[in-house]
Amino acid sequence: MSDKEPLTQKRTLQDMLQHSPPADWVRQMIEHHHRTGAYRSQDLRRLLGDQTRGVEVGPNSSLATHMSEFRRTS
Repeated sequence: MSDKEPLTQKRTLQDMLQHSPPADWVRQMIEHHHRTGAYRSQDLRRLLGDQTRGVEVGPNSSLATHMSEFRRTS
């Protein structure tokens, strides 16, 4: 395996992500914003998260814990 392979794979992935169409909900959010000039609350919640909940970060927090809490609230 050469040193350039990981870089090539990264660029291929970046190209794929940049050229893929947006998700349906993103397209709908953009269309709604163009029509009304405002974002729907469910779109903002999806983008920004629940503003009423705090974020816990520290030496004892783990991604697995955060993901399990996310699954329970979704």
